[in-house]
Parts: sequence; structure tokens; C-alpha cells
Amino acid sequence: MSKIFFFIFLISFSQTLSAQFQDWESITNMNDITDMAILGDEIWAVSSGGAFTYNTSTQEIRKWTNIDGLTSVNLTAVESDNHGNIIFGGKEGFIQVYDPQTQEWTNLSFEGIDVNDLQIMDDTLWVATENKDLPGKTIATFVWKDGQYAFNDFFVNFPELVNSINKIALFNKRVWLATDKGLLSAKSDFTAITLSDPQNWTLNTTLDGLPNNNVLSFFVFDNKLWCGTASGLAYVNSDNSISIDNTFSGKTINHLQKSENNLLIVSNKTLYHFLPGSGIQKSTNYSQTIKAVLVDTNNNDWLGLSKSGLINSENTIS
Repeated sequence: MSKIFFFIFLISFSQTLSAQFQDWESITNMNDITDMAILGDEIWAVSSGGAFTYNTSTQEIRKWTNIDGLTSVNLTAVESDNHGNIIFGGKEGFIQVYDPQTQEWTNLSFEGIDVNDLQIMDDTLWVATENKDLPGKTIATFVWKDGQYAFNDFFVNFPELVNSINKIALFNKRVWLATDKGLLSAKSDFTAITLSDPQNWTLNTTLDGLPNNNVLSFFVFDNKLWCGTASGLAYVNSDNSISIDNTFSGKTINHLQKSENNLLIVSNKTLYHFLPGSGIQKSTNYSQTIKAVLVDTNNNDWLGLSKSGLINSENTIS
């Protein structure tokens, strides 16, 4: 049986009120995990109540809230980069970079911006955002320079007005956006082309082979970009053509991840181990919706369950 860890942290502080000291408790619930990242032996999990780390070697747990350096505890995305940093994104217009070695924080905040996804490619940070001051959804880029991330640009013009950018992926020298209107892609070298020009973007829909225009998840596996949609699985080939895999026809594919030679596929409350060309190797049902999936350096599968915390499906926690 898998083991689940629940994380509810109580933060106590005192406040002066009418010349009297009263004790207050601020409850931060980190059980509803929204995203996870791996850095060395540590799993970094973010939630609507802050973040926590779990060290898979020492089993040490550490919490992170606004009293530990976070600007906000309402977190939606987390990513590790090539410089040993952890990058947080949230729903209240902020992006923060944390260096665990120096314990220094860097703020990359925006006004009126909610962050949906973060992706690192080489020294570029790609951010899927919701800009409340502009129509539709946007992406932003930051470039690593002189030991920190510097803002590069917003790209706001697409050939179709999309309601959501769910994920970003980098594949075949292109940036791919999972949106509710299909797959948007453009050459990822923004120094050579203008990504704010809608003519430089290509929109792929069900007319091009997608099982559904609402694309929810991405993962590059076996030299293909696998795409989870609201009603099935597809993949982008090396020539950028799209093929459907009928194994999961009609199923919502919320998350994708790699575990050794298998592709991990999440459909609501079910985790599938899938080997392309051979089919489903194993499936496991859970009582709660799977909100995030991660594979650690020892190829153990970790799941973030809705309102139920972090679970290790390989049962390695003692």
C-alpha cells in the first residue's frame, strides 16, 4: 500500500491589540499540491498554502511560507534550473528565484500577472501567464545574465485568441503551447524571429490530428512531444506532424512524465505506466485526483493528490 504524507503547518505569532497581547495562529495547508520539481535528492512541492521540500535520502521535511522568504503562499508552478536554483510562480503576480546554496531570494514580480507554468530551456526561463490588462493569454521570457534572470519580453499576439495556456514545452527547436484552442508553436529562437508577430506562430487543431483542441499536458519522450488532451493522447513527430495514440481514446490526460522506459500518464484519479508500442504496463487508481506527478533520481514515482498531500507510489518512505 502506498504511503501518504499530510502537511499542515501552524505558524504562531503575537500581535498587539488595544494594549493587550493576543496569540494568533495562521494555518497554512500544503496538502493541495499544484506542481513539483526535483533538485538533487529534494522534491520541491508547491501548493495554495506555500511550499515544502522532502529529502528522499534523509526524509527531512522543510516548509516554506511568507515568513521563510516567499512573497505569496498561493503557488501554482515550480521549476529547477541549470544553476541550482528553484523558481516559484504564483497566482498573485510574482515569480521568485531561490538559491538553496546562498539562501538568497530574487523577485521577478509582475503587476496583474498570474503564472500557469514555468519551463527552463538552456539559460532561458519561459513563463505561461495570464495578463489581466491584455486580452487573451501571454508568454514571457527571462534570460540568465550575470548570475541572475533578466526580463526579456512579453509575446502577446497569436493567430487565435486563447482562453488558457496550460503548459509550455520546448521540442524540435520550437516552443509549444498547450492551449484550449489547440497547439500553438513557433521557432524558439526569439533573437532571430519576432514572436509577437502572429504570422510566426502555427496553430494545430483536430483538423491536424489532435483528438481534442483542449491540450492539457506535455512531455518529450522517445524523440516525440507527447500531448495529453481532454479526450485522448497524441504526439508530435520530428517533422512536426501529429499522430494519435488510440490507447487512451476519450480519456482526459491531465499530466505526463517519464519513468525509466515508461511514459507515466495521469487521467484524473488513475496513474498509468505506458510503453508506446506495447500498451499499458500497469495502472493504479487513487481516491483523490492526481494534481502533479514527478520521478526522483532513483526512478521512484511521486504524486501530489488533491487535498491529500504527497504520495510515493513505490512505497519507499519508511
